[in-house]
Parts: sequence; structure tokens; C-alpha cells
Amino acid sequence: MCALYGGLLLLLATDVHRCRRVITFQAVALLTVATCGTILVYSLPILGKFILIDGASCWLYCVPTLWLQTRLNIQNAKNNSGE
Repeated sequence: MCALYGGLLLLLATDVHRCRRVITFQAVALLTVATCGTILVYSLPILGKFILIDGASCWLYCVPTLWLQTRLNIQNAKNNSGE
């Protein structure tokens, strides 16, 4: 599963301007799933701390991805307006 997801991210990285909607969707979906999974599984005695690390790593990846996507949208709007 990780190889499939990694391959998808590499494919999306080849053309970030064309795939920006898909990249934004996957980042928001990953944030949602990671947050829900962290909340649900944190109560387990053995896996709780590992789940917190996993949830934090998802946030550390997705928040900058979403920030960069907003910069792409701003840059794209400037290019379309002729500046």
C-alpha cells in the first residue's frame, strides 16, 4: 500500500500545476483520516504514543503541502491576469 501511495505522489509531483486539485484533495483527505485515526486509536494502551507520532507526521507533511498549493493558486491567478 505504501508503494502504491508513494507512486501516486511521485506521479502527482511530475506536474503540480495540472494536478493541483488532486494534490489538495489528497492532503485534506490524509489530514482528515490521520486526525480521526489518531483520536480513535489514541486510547489503546500500547499503540497510543505511536499513533500520536503518526498523526503528527501526517500534519507535518500535509500542512506545508496545502500552504504551497495556495501559493500555486495565487501565482496562477497572477499569471492569468497578465502581471
